[in-house]
Amino acid sequence: MSIIKRLIGVFTLRPQVFENIGQDPAATWQAAIIVGIVGFISAVSAAISSVIWGVAFRASNLGLGLIDGAIADIGFRLPVLNGPIPAFLSAFFGTYVSWLLWALVTWLIGEYIFKGDTGFAELARITGYAKAPQILSGLGFIPGIGWIARLVGWVWMLFATFFGVKQGLELSNGKTLLTVILSSLVTALVNWFVINPIFASLF
Repeated sequence: MSIIKRLIGVFTLRPQVFENIGQDPAATWQAAIIVGIVGFISAVSAAISSVIWGVAFRASNLGLGLIDGAIADIGFRLPVLNGPIPAFLSAFFGTYVSWLLWALVTWLIGEYIFKGDTGFAELARITGYAKAPQILSGLGFIPGIGWIARLVGWVWMLFATFFGVKQGLELSNGKTLLTVILSSLVTALVNWFVINPIFASLF
């Protein structure tokens, strides 16, 4: 299945597409490219925002993206540190960090707490693809409607993640929902208290 067909399936929330993604090792590099594209677009938006508003979005990926941010999933809007370049770098590299962190936490919770059945690589592919709707975060710098675009992208990503995790871990709806909620909370805390301070010191 081509990457385009897979993306269409992700945006339309087709469970069989997530199953195909999880089972295909070749989809790993595709997921990494998708995360990179989302990260680049988020980074450009963060850089523009830092110029327009004097703030940079230093993101922490809850894997959810409540406040988008320089890093994608769930981010936090913090005062800019050194302008658009640090904002761009923080957003771009933070996207990858948040993706891998969220995939790991989701896998650990689903596999060892709810007894799911999958490997980390499979879940990383699924969550990487599930981040595609966050491409809407690229509109986050637009005054008045930016937050709407981020919110839509975040909610869309959550639905995609739910279907993907359910398919990958082979869990019930209830266990899948709990897995996504718990992994999001854990990832948010790690991002906020660990990842964000690290990126603040680097950029």
